[in-house]
Amino acid sequence: MSSAPDLTAALPAAHAAVDLAVEHVLSHPPRDIRYKGDRNPVSEVDEAVEHLVWQRLSTRGHDEIGFVGEETGAVGNPDTYWVLDPIDGTINHQHANPLCAIALGLVHQDRPVLGVTALPFLGHRYWATCGHGAYRDGDPISTSTTDILNKALIGFSDYGSGADEGLRDVLCAAVDHELTARAQGLRRYGSSALDLVWVADGTLDACVLLGNHDRHHQERPLLIRCQRTSRATPRRHRGTTACGRRRPTAPTRSGSRSGRPARRMKRLRDATAESRSALA
Repeated sequence: MSSAPDLTAALPAAHAAVDLAVEHVLSHPPRDIRYKGDRNPVSEVDEAVEHLVWQRLSTRGHDEIGFVGEETGAVGNPDTYWVLDPIDGTINHQHANPLCAIALGLVHQDRPVLGVTALPFLGHRYWATCGHGAYRDGDPISTSTTDILNKALIGFSDYGSGADEGLRDVLCAAVDHELTARAQGLRRYGSSALDLVWVADGTLDACVLLGNHDRHHQERPLLIRCQRTSRATPRRHRGTTACGRRRPTAPTRSGSRSGRPARRMKRLRDATAESRSALA
């Protein structure tokens, strides 16, 4: 079992890697766009950012830490590993919409311990490490204290893509209908990274995410948890739980991933049932 990573060294390394990623995204518009599914595009910018980040992290004294990337897959240490979404909100990026993010996290023994999320076109950066709070551009952040649903602005996940997109479309439509009728406002920004950091800093009062990939849930919930260390935890909205989270898909000894589609489908159904129950 790996020893706990040195977060005082890992955080500057993460910032340096994200610096390279932001510079590349700002200077290279997407051109070669391909599709891994009907609504799941990937561009040469995604691939280049992933390569830059992994190369930087692996050559700066952190080669003992594994890596999980959208294109690379999972390699290296299965107990302690970086996880990267090179561009969260690729469709937005493809259409020159500035609402996208670069999200890098560090996971140790299935628990996120560090996260850095950059919004390159908005000029903001968020980060957190366990026990040391969460920050935006160097300033401490805190979640909203709104506890009434009809006063809440809520971020909502995109509808489905991938093998189970039909089921997710049905589930999302049901939750969408309920929240639209009851919340002050419901917003679909097209980036779960954006939704989660905006919950962390209080821009959004809550967000609901259904069926996102593993990499969407490593570093960003950490931002929300860590900013609460310096103040009381706010009351939770009824029916505004971030749903559909799964444990990280860690690198295996052989560097491959393991899939559990049946479990994933069950969790999607359970997440929607939970949201409907809370809204009742």
